[in-house]
Amino acid sequence: MYPAEFEKCLSRGDIAPLYFFTGGNSRLIEEKISRITDHLFGDNDPALNLNYFDAQTHTPPEIVQTAQTIPFASPKRLIIVRRVHTYKAKQLEKFKDYFTSPSGKCCLICLADTMPLKGALLTAFKKHGHSVSFANPRNEEEVKPLIREGFKRHGKRIAQDALQYLAENICLDTRIIANELEKIALYCGKTANITLDDIIEVLSGGSKASVFQLVDAIGGGNSKSAVQMLNGLLDDGMQPAQILGMISRQFRLVTIALAGIQEGDSIDRIGRRLGLKYTTITRKIINQAKRWPGENLVSVFNEISRTDFLLKSSRINKKLILENLIFKLGEMRSYARA
Repeated sequence: MYPAEFEKCLSRGDIAPLYFFTGGNSRLIEEKISRITDHLFGDNDPALNLNYFDAQTHTPPEIVQTAQTIPFASPKRLIIVRRVHTYKAKQLEKFKDYFTSPSGKCCLICLADTMPLKGALLTAFKKHGHSVSFANPRNEEEVKPLIREGFKRHGKRIAQDALQYLAENICLDTRIIANELEKIALYCGKTANITLDDIIEVLSGGSKASVFQLVDAIGGGNSKSAVQMLNGLLDDGMQPAQILGMISRQFRLVTIALAGIQEGDSIDRIGRRLGLKYTTITRKIINQAKRWPGENLVSVFNEISRTDFLLKSSRINKKLILENLIFKLGEMRSYARA
């Protein structure tokens, strides 16, 4: 089921007993959960009948037992289970009996990166439940409608050249998109029309550090400023994985630009390789690429992969993991210049 079809069901008040919400668009997922919560509980306090579970700390039998518990002073219970994709196949099988005959007094929502159910278990789920995919946009054309819609909610309109520029340079993660749109809207104040100059000002030098400034500082070898920006972004609520994704994207662009430099390409041709239409951004990436020999970039991506693993598996403070990455990248660049 696609989000648009699911939205029609919500508008009719048609709430299924079972859902799997998959994909990386966490902002939209949270919005839909909020809609379901409002529908089930209205103005009543949902505390006694709203349960959150995490697959990494709770077992399927615990979740099923709660799902089968009669709600208190409410027609239904709502259960949210996060990271269901981390369950092993044998653990998922514990849900089979419940999926076959779910409680009519409970709505069970499983959140997962991808659909983990297979075979007979998936068939049992589909008899009573729906899987809804909430994917992040995959390219600039898919992100443009989200940008327009986001600014519309802020009472703003964005010029076509500004829209193109922002779509080319924003991370394809809905949380980051929402944060950046809010910053731009606040910067523009009561002005209804957002221009290209507004976008460039906010993304490259506004009063508050952005993820774009962070990756530029890392690419330029300014580790001290990068760490300060990192702390600011984390304080603002940006997730470590999102920040790492932007760092990885920046170095992918640097790698592409370096290949163009080595082959003697013009700035325009390198811009086309990068998928960018604005010479200002292309020139900035080219300048960074000139400071990163190819052999160092191999080490950069190895370190990024190692950091990704640590963020997902280590108990070390995630801020310290990212700070360590920034300093290591700074060292690599120093070696390159030596």
